[in-house]
Amino acid sequence: MKRINKTYCCLRKELHTSDCQSHHRLCRDTTNGVKTEDVEEISGHGLKGKVEGKNVLAGNIKLLKKYSISYPSDLETIVDTIVVVAVNNQYTGYITIADEIKEDAVQAIKDMHDLKIKR
Repeated sequence: MKRINKTYCCLRKELHTSDCQSHHRLCRDTTNGVKTEDVEEISGHGLKGKVEGKNVLAGNIKLLKKYSISYPSDLETIVDTIVVVAVNNQYTGYITIADEIKEDAVQAIKDMHDLKIKR
């Protein structure tokens, strides 16, 4: 499976431009000079809007399902957090988001085991 079947730069522009005009938690970046309009947050799913005249969806897989957009089935097996993107009702690609493991994580897990804490 290709991680992104469109150039990363273009995908990044579409994703971040949409995010930055909402209060969505993914908004961490800006892209200057790109015309964005009608951006709407869809609770529990992601965002939809227009970027330079193209209809863009950015969010989770539920967003693609909501709009009946087909995507590679192996996306369902990815364990990292992913943000999928569709442009003009076509699946375009995805970006993974992962936290770095903290230095004290091993000790924290050991401490929980010592306290008999289970899932």
